[in-house]
Amino acid sequence: MTLTKHSRIDALTLDPNRYTESLLSEARDAGIYDNETVMQIQGNLFCLLTERLEALTNGESCSVPAETAQALLSSVLYTLDQSLISYPTPDDAAERLSNGNTSALYEEGVRIIKRRLRASELQYQRSLVLFRSLPDSVMKTTAIDGIAGFFRGYHPEGFADAVPITADYPLYLDGNTIKDLRGVNFLARYLQGLITEAQFLSKFRADTVHAVLSSSDPLYRENPSNLYAPMFTTTIGMALLHRPFPVWKFGLQGEDITELVRMYEDGMLNEACLMEAAETVVDLLMLDDGCADYVRRSVPRLCDSIEICMRAGLPMRVFPCTDSAYRYASWENGNLSYRGGRMDAPSFRALDYDLRTCTTAEEKTAMILSRVRGLEDICDLVSSDTGALDAEEKKHLLASLPTEARQILTAMMGETDD
Repeated sequence: MTLTKHSRIDALTLDPNRYTESLLSEARDAGIYDNETVMQIQGNLFCLLTERLEALTNGESCSVPAETAQALLSSVLYTLDQSLISYPTPDDAAERLSNGNTSALYEEGVRIIKRRLRASELQYQRSLVLFRSLPDSVMKTTAIDGIAGFFRGYHPEGFADAVPITADYPLYLDGNTIKDLRGVNFLARYLQGLITEAQFLSKFRADTVHAVLSSSDPLYRENPSNLYAPMFTTTIGMALLHRPFPVWKFGLQGEDITELVRMYEDGMLNEACLMEAAETVVDLLMLDDGCADYVRRSVPRLCDSIEICMRAGLPMRVFPCTDSAYRYASWENGNLSYRGGRMDAPSFRALDYDLRTCTTAEEKTAMILSRVRGLEDICDLVSSDTGALDAEEKKHLLASLPTEARQILTAMMGETDD
């Protein structure tokens, strides 16, 4: 049966996620396929499904449950999609589909899927160093273990449209689009989103990332919350306020949020203003094209979030304020942690008393670091006139802190860091 090309198929009417099915329907509606051609193609598809069932069951296809057969049909159509969508035009794809030899068309699709899978695996391997630098979180677990699980569990010649991972980490952009994708198409888009967000986070020091993320979600390590959003919005806030780049590492403070609210009330937080700030972020962080595009595409969503917060009378939560996170900083194995909290008065008095029993600066520093819960306690000990610490012992304590902690403390006390 030859095709009668009365009109061309409009590519916009085709569903890329159900390409074979929509191509068959649109070609029939456009008069390119007649009923005989449609029946012939459907017969070819049935024969192909039978072949795949026999391959899956070693010739015992009659014993396959209906659910398995339906799943395999979905996989077969997905594989054909990958081949047909690669043709220059929908008309070319329709002609190829009607020319018979559906098995060969299926094998073309398998080869395309395998090439994409291999390309994604290479991209994943190159990105492992980047993923390992992420803070412990659902994002890190998904990026390393989850993606690895996809490669272990995915079978191009079996159920090719399956997604054998849960992908718990939510990307900031394109979530609704990506969730509709299947098989290796899902993997490629999701992996690229993870890489782009990780690249953005990698532009900042680990302790800065931790402070900003903690101020947005104190339990971000356990929760499947997006990590890119707090860092992105913080940098946009810094750019809007024209803060010098070296102070970006401290995040937005309470007075910064107040100023951003004022800017909103004055009509200065529109999409054009936010896009200008995004360009500043792109330039200062020297982002590559992919990451820069992601930042620019993030602006409309941020603009919508600001509107939602302000119209509902909520605090401007889209801009995380790091005041509380930094002031409750403590340290674990030499790394800053922002989950502390201030000691209660009896505990602080007990520490002050016990310090007087120590005879060396080293002993006092060790006792303080083992018992205090946050930098506010350290600030009280260093800035007060308590007899528990003399000037040299205070210097020894400060010198024992991580650099970032010293910088935060000196800022809290209104001094300069020598």
